[in-house]
Amino acid sequence: MDYFIVQKMAESKAAERIRSFFNDREGVTAIEYALIAGLIAVASFAAMKTLGGSLQTLFSTISDTLGSAPTATGS
Repeated sequence: MDYFIVQKMAESKAAERIRSFFNDREGVTAIEYALIAGLIAVASFAAMKTLGGSLQTLFSTISDTLGSAPTATGS
C-alpha cells in the first residue's frame, strides 16, 4: 500500500475513535448515578443526625420498660 493511503486510513480511524469518545454518553449516566447516590447519603446522614437524639430517647424508654417487665416463670 502507498504510504499516503495508510496515513489517511490511520487518521480516519483516529478521528472516528475521537468522535465516538465524545459521543459516548454512558459515562455521563454513571456520573449522574454517583451524584444521586452521594445526595442520598448526605440526606440520610443529615436525617440520622437530626433524629438521633429523639431515637436514642425512644429506644432507651423501650429498653427501660422491657427491663422492668415481669418475667414469665414456668414452662
